[in-house]
Amino acid sequence: MPCLILMYLFSSGEFVLQRAPLVKRQDAGGTMLKGQLFCTTFRVVFVPERDQKTEADSSDPVFLRDQDIVLASIERVVAGNPLKTKIITPSSHLKFVPEELIIYCKDLRIIHFQFERMTSDLQAIEITLTIARTYQPVKPGAPYAFQKSIFGNSEMKQLLSNRVPDSLMNWFEGSQEWERELLRTGATGWRVSSVNDRFEMAPRYFNVVPKQILDNDLKKTFAHFSDGRIPRWCWHHPGGSDLLRMATFQNNMYHEKDDIRHLEALLFGCHPQCVIVDLGDELPTPMDIQAAHSRLRTLCLGVSPVQSFLIIFRSCLKKSIEVCCLLSDGHLTVILQESEDRDLSCVVSSLVQLMCDPHSRTLSGFQSLVQKEWAVAGHRFLNRFNYSGDNEKEESPVFLLFLDCVWQLLKQFPSYFEITEDYLVAVHDSTYIPIFNTFLANCQRERARRIQHTSQSYTPVNGWYDVVNRQIVLSSAGCPLPSVWDWALQCSPKRRAQFCHPGYTSNHWINRCSDLPSFHKARSLTTPSQILPWRSTTSYRWGHRKTSSIESLPGLDWVLKSYKKSETPKNIQGLEQNPPVTYQCESFQALVPLLCGPYICLWRSCYLRGSQELQMY
Repeated sequence: MPCLILMYLFSSGEFVLQRAPLVKRQDAGGTMLKGQLFCTTFRVVFVPERDQKTEADSSDPVFLRDQDIVLASIERVVAGNPLKTKIITPSSHLKFVPEELIIYCKDLRIIHFQFERMTSDLQAIEITLTIARTYQPVKPGAPYAFQKSIFGNSEMKQLLSNRVPDSLMNWFEGSQEWERELLRTGATGWRVSSVNDRFEMAPRYFNVVPKQILDNDLKKTFAHFSDGRIPRWCWHHPGGSDLLRMATFQNNMYHEKDDIRHLEALLFGCHPQCVIVDLGDELPTPMDIQAAHSRLRTLCLGVSPVQSFLIIFRSCLKKSIEVCCLLSDGHLTVILQESEDRDLSCVVSSLVQLMCDPHSRTLSGFQSLVQKEWAVAGHRFLNRFNYSGDNEKEESPVFLLFLDCVWQLLKQFPSYFEITEDYLVAVHDSTYIPIFNTFLANCQRERARRIQHTSQSYTPVNGWYDVVNRQIVLSSAGCPLPSVWDWALQCSPKRRAQFCHPGYTSNHWINRCSDLPSFHKARSLTTPSQILPWRSTTSYRWGHRKTSSIESLPGLDWVLKSYKKSETPKNIQGLEQNPPVTYQCESFQALVPLLCGPYICLWRSCYLRGSQELQMY
């Protein structure tokens, strides 16, 4: 029987390091399951006795089962008995026989295993020490060892090479895909530039720019922006406005007359007005996000939740609402400005599109949105997640902050999303598994340089667009890495069936402009000299035209009153026990979430999983 288990569970290149045959684990319903516990080079696997009596299902995910624990996602290992409890490190030596093994995961799960009396003392000690020494390697950069253990053999490489990408998704990795997005949103006056096809000007991929700007003129603008991140088109509002993103201007740059004309053409796009939203004024820095998330993790595993992270959620949603309202005016260019255009601009631009664009709230649309505004836009996933553990200064869960904000929207508008809470939890948990090309790079240039195409010995004539299987890349060890969106590789069919809302309908896709009121007044707009440094006669200091604070926006009362009073919960204190509030929004009208205290709450099914499991014991 053990040979059969090993044959169908660990056939992908990993091998078993240690095994304990008589172990108990409590399932979600509180039932104690008996089975075997394995520690491999990639994961910790518990196989219940009932599963050992059935043969493998060919539809099972290749890499993971739903209850497997990836070694890279383990935060600490604790061994204990009635008399003593000890945190186990790679250098630890157990001087007592553990009766219980507790694994704390980075995704806030806490898994308890109990060794039965028939389990030998040596087996209990060895599997505990093996897990502790394997999940926490001594050498930096060890996550690549996990990749090699699962993707190292030729059979797995061949399997990944034959994977077919999701045809419903827009991967935004070629000019044709960007042109399809322009057509879908109805954006006219814009084109896809091939200036940066080979990343000669910037680490970011394709740039969508106004049609009137020639490529030769466009090349001259890259030097004026930090890291060459020029204003880039993101999305077209059905009312006529366009959303752009850019980094700050380079300091002490001399602006020639021709440069000024090209820069203003980029900023204003196809509209006579331009509003620049400075994300650095009211939103937290990545360091603030990391500090708040650390406190949240600590307190979620203890007694009570923390408020600082909830404040950050609220500030991001608040800023996104302001941008939505600016876009609703029509025929306006709204530019999100961040120092490097790689963190909070990803959050706000994605939330704006989720609020305004029904397509982004579908499963394929959401994944395409993350590709466009995060992966292709150059969010530093590799540094922010700090998989190697040697870059704590850059570590910050900005993407997890975005997922939490999405959940806040989903909680208030459940029927307007095809994706479900289970799906968001799956995306959240996948960020702690360092095997996906989506998260193992800081920019698209890094991904493109690792593209796998072993039979290719020539240079692509159309940039990187015509490379076969471009979503499969190589790690530093030469192992093929799949996309995180290939859910069949990490989730069972039963779990994947819970990713889509059964009551979702595409009737919300009617493409007509909403009547969302303006949240700013014409007289509040500043002069061009306060927007563009070259229009200032005193200095070249970059000035910003700030949007009004949401508390002073004249249309806010109108929006809140548009919701039916009967749909507002009367019992504020018992809000979480009540059914979610469903708002009767117009088709294609922006989803404006309520930001007052009881409506912005903790994502319990994600952050309190550990506390819930603790309460079972």
